Amino acid sequence: MGDTRVKITYSNGTTFELEGTESFVEKHLESLKLNPNSLPQEPARSSTKQKQLVKSSSKGSKEKKKISFSPIPVNLKGSNNQPTLKKFFEEKKPRENQEIITLFAYYLNKYCNIPNMEFGHAVSCYIEMNLRKPTNIQSLCQNVRNRKAYLEIGTEPYTYKITIQGENLIEHDLPSKDKSKK
Repeated sequence: MGDTRVKITYSNGTTFELEGTESFVEKHLESLKLNPNSLPQEPARSSTKQKQLVKSSSKGSKEKKKISFSPIPVNLKGSNNQPTLKKFFEEKKPRENQEIITLFAYYLNKYCNIPNMEFGHAVSCYIEMNLRKPTNIQSLCQNVRNRKAYLEIGTEPYTYKITIQGENLIEHDLPSKDKSKK
């Protein structure tokens, strides 16, 4: 069976994609065209920020939602008095995704004056560093918040910001002093 893909862009810049069997796409296409208010609601965002909804089939005909976020342009090249993201990353040497996403939130806050990191900002950071992007950045941020308390929910919807614990990690604990590492 071939997959069918449909992309719908609304006048406010929001883009939705449906992907799956032809019958699945046909079933949901009319509701997307006729009633955009029935879609998952998210606060208005600028037209440069797009959220895509992709549904795909898995075993047992259950439906899974995957939400991906487009990069949000941000200057990660530094200036005379601040390091580039690449230089800062190389200096701090984060080793795992929890440390990496925390470092991105810290850099965006301290050097780019972005206190509330949107998921698209994180995507831009992963692209700048040429790192594999996590499959679910939203879940990663929630895990860092719940397990390590390096991040907390931001003051704007769908954002996270650095905490004191996260600042301490970046400023005092990285690079790791672990002697078992090369």
